[in-house]
Amino acid sequence: MLTKWFLHGLLAVVVLVLLTLGGLWWWSVQPADIRLTEAESRQLTLDNGMEVEVVSDPDAPAASLDWRWLSGTVEDPQDWPARHQLFSRVLFYGESDSGYRHLETRALRDPLGAVSTRVDRTHTHIQYQTSPSAFAEEVDYVARLLRSPTLPLEGIAYERGQLTGLDAAYDFMSPGEVARVSALLQQGLPDLPPLQHDMAGWEGMSNEAVARELARYADDRLTAPLMQITLRAPMPLSELEALARETFGRLRDQAAEPSAESLPEGPVAGLPDARTEPVSVNRELHPQAPDLRLLYPWRLGSEQLDSADRLVNWFNQPYEEGITRQLQNAGIIEGLQARFNDDFLILDIDLASNDAADLNRLHSTLASFLAQLLNHPAAPTRITRIAGEERVAEALTLYDLDLDPTLLLQLDLRGNAAASAGTLPEPDLTQALTLQLPRSEPERSDDLPGVDPNEYELLGWQPGLLLDEEGATVWHYEDNRFGTTLASAHVRVHYPIGPDQREQERWRRWAYRHGPGWSNQIIWTDHHARTPAQGLRVEVDDQGVTWHYTDRWPEVEPWLYDLIQQLEGLAVELPEAMPEVRQPDRLMRERAGLLPVPQPEDLGRLRNTVLLSGRIPREDAGRFAEWLETQRPAEHMAEVPPRPDTLWRLDTGHRVAELSLNGGRSQVSRVLQVPEYNMRQRTLADWTFPWLEETLTMAVRGEEFGGELNMALRAPLGYTGLDIELSSQTQDPARLGLYLETFWVQLALAAEGLSSERFRASTQRRADLLRDAASTLPALAAYHWDDITAGRPHFNGRLQQARTLEGTNMDGWQFFVRQWLFDTNARQLTVYEIGADWADDYSSARQMPAGAREW
Repeated sequence: MLTKWFLHGLLAVVVLVLLTLGGLWWWSVQPADIRLTEAESRQLTLDNGMEVEVVSDPDAPAASLDWRWLSGTVEDPQDWPARHQLFSRVLFYGESDSGYRHLETRALRDPLGAVSTRVDRTHTHIQYQTSPSAFAEEVDYVARLLRSPTLPLEGIAYERGQLTGLDAAYDFMSPGEVARVSALLQQGLPDLPPLQHDMAGWEGMSNEAVARELARYADDRLTAPLMQITLRAPMPLSELEALARETFGRLRDQAAEPSAESLPEGPVAGLPDARTEPVSVNRELHPQAPDLRLLYPWRLGSEQLDSADRLVNWFNQPYEEGITRQLQNAGIIEGLQARFNDDFLILDIDLASNDAADLNRLHSTLASFLAQLLNHPAAPTRITRIAGEERVAEALTLYDLDLDPTLLLQLDLRGNAAASAGTLPEPDLTQALTLQLPRSEPERSDDLPGVDPNEYELLGWQPGLLLDEEGATVWHYEDNRFGTTLASAHVRVHYPIGPDQREQERWRRWAYRHGPGWSNQIIWTDHHARTPAQGLRVEVDDQGVTWHYTDRWPEVEPWLYDLIQQLEGLAVELPEAMPEVRQPDRLMRERAGLLPVPQPEDLGRLRNTVLLSGRIPREDAGRFAEWLETQRPAEHMAEVPPRPDTLWRLDTGHRVAELSLNGGRSQVSRVLQVPEYNMRQRTLADWTFPWLEETLTMAVRGEEFGGELNMALRAPLGYTGLDIELSSQTQDPARLGLYLETFWVQLALAAEGLSSERFRASTQRRADLLRDAASTLPALAAYHWDDITAGRPHFNGRLQQARTLEGTNMDGWQFFVRQWLFDTNARQLTVYEIGADWADDYSSARQMPAGAREW
């Protein structure tokens, strides 16, 4: 018999279940909160005097450590020129399983690892980026190097060989530029250390003596009060603060004066007038040299470095109303890149026009922009005279930079024989562009009123299918999170180009030089992983050509319709193939018997796949899909030729040496293809390559090899493989082969080292990919297009790549490496190319019968 208490209990359970189900239903219908979390920061001064800033940024895709040391090249004694430059490199050598290695080499094991170094007259700046899961370990590692520098002799020997005597703050300049700038600086500041040093005094010094001098320098200058650290990571502030105190809090607190105190005070006085100086540049040695290099003199102290960074960012960030974009839209420049050192703000400019009027507009616009950034009520007269009442928002004003926008040194690197040195006229501000002044920093997110964010799937972004016909497929994903108000259109034309990279390169050259989609309004930039940059890029793979264009939707929409119309009736005329320079590629291509793919006569009759993502209204995307359906009716589509063989692979066990005569250097090349063609092995090869690069590089250094080593992962005929080349101008080709075998033995011995540390990096990479899969816009690689074409349930390539290696343990990874690189049945080809100096010695070897194992 049921009691009253039992009935009451049953009723309570039913009510609890109903409330739980109701709560789950309510939670399921709520739109996901996909706004970016605001970063929090905190300033610290540790007990040893070090200044630390910790930044908790939950949405950061990577973690980073910024180290500023207020010591620079001005500290070099007269008899030890370039001492600081050498020390700043050797300082970051640490011990590892394979000997001493630099921090840059250590970073290669991390998929997000990167190191950048800037050595200046008064300070040194190191930026070290890592995966979030490895951040604490790497911060501790850097702190230990700063506490107790190892200064290994092998690192000193190698870095000494890289010194040229040029001050590190000017290592981006050609010798002619350095000579011209150095002469002008010495006129105004004769006490300033020279830019080019005589390194003769180093020649008789042993590495041990150099190590002792560097140790003395560390004792004097490597102290906590001269250092500033910024830690940024997706970690709580409390954890970052504890990490900073635990690691950097143990550095020495010995007092020392910053290097800025050693420099002459005041701005550079060597330029009474703005000057232009023609400089001849060898474009073969300096292919990246700009047309003009503008140098605005200043004198930076340590307290002004942040302002200098902000100023440079205003030039370099590709935001829509930036100064660089406005000058490009006006047809004055093609590109502008800013940098700085303690002596100059430096602008590298590629001109779109050599017209004198455009040059005047350029100087006037730059002067106006700089003056407006520096303008405030107490600004010097030279600033207010140019800027007048125009200024940026108060929060963005640069108060502490001593810069005259009209005083500059212009290095003319165009090789114009008629150019002559002289003074530049005062800028005519009536010729300056009407600038759109920045009112705030470029935002990470843009929450517009009345716009509801889409639900965001943890397993990847999920486009909706709007059209699926024989001639076209259209997907749409309205994403209000990434890229503020930007929209992206990705248009793919399907055609079986095939796996031959030589053929793909012909298509790529055609797409960039003669293909559709380009106009004067398109400004090309790279796409960043997190926020797409505004611009157009084209990709070619074995299945077709894809156009990616990102900008605001009012600019993307007309481009999209215009591109589809340009494809109508458009025939492809591919340029000639580039001359074959690699003997292994030629041999493999001959054996594969590849034939060129026919060139299509009408791109408008080929199937299209279109993905529209970003801030694009669904009704606009639907209207485009309806229009595209009328443009690509089934009866209009062309017969597509059969797709070429997707792969060509070497025979297993192929170890026979191929011989060929070469007109220049002697070279031995070895190509090793992965055992099987699948995504797991391609991913393992990709993630193993940094270890291979590091291990072979250290082996080459240890043997003091007198030639060059080049290595890469390549897939010339679609089948991924490791490609290694040893070359020399002076060594016997047979000795090159012996060197290669020696390096291979060392590589085999080091393969057992591909264990705990390396495998931890791989599992960390998978964890970071999975973590970032729902917060990073994936790049559209070939396998994404496979997914979209096949209608698979999700399209997140980062997630797909991370899950490829599920179930792969350390033993499985080592088995793959041994099978790939050391197995007797490995798919490999070795080619000896005989230089002209050795041709007579090897003429008989050309007659060796096919299949011979020795020669």
